[in-house]
Amino acid sequence: MPPLSTKPHQAAVMPDNQHHIIPFTMEELEEQLDPDVFFRVNRQYLINNKSITRINNYFNGKLHIVLNPEPAEKIIISRDRSKVFKLWLDR
Repeated sequence: MPPLSTKPHQAAVMPDNQHHIIPFTMEELEEQLDPDVFFRVNRQYLINNKSITRINNYFNGKLHIVLNPEPAEKIIISRDRSKVFKLWLDR
């Protein structure tokens, strides 16, 4: 499953590069989705663990996540969030 992405006051799911507006905020989606499968990498993206193809080190302890399908924007995880992300991966 591709990442879930936010836009102001709406969220779009991008399966097979199609955009669908859904009536939930990212916080509401995060509460409804299985935390063992989905991870909130930043304010804009929730990712499915099965969509991760590669994890690259980025500047200053940040991570660059490569997904399949790959979104138009780079998925960057902050240094602080990277620690939580690594723990999530190890579960």
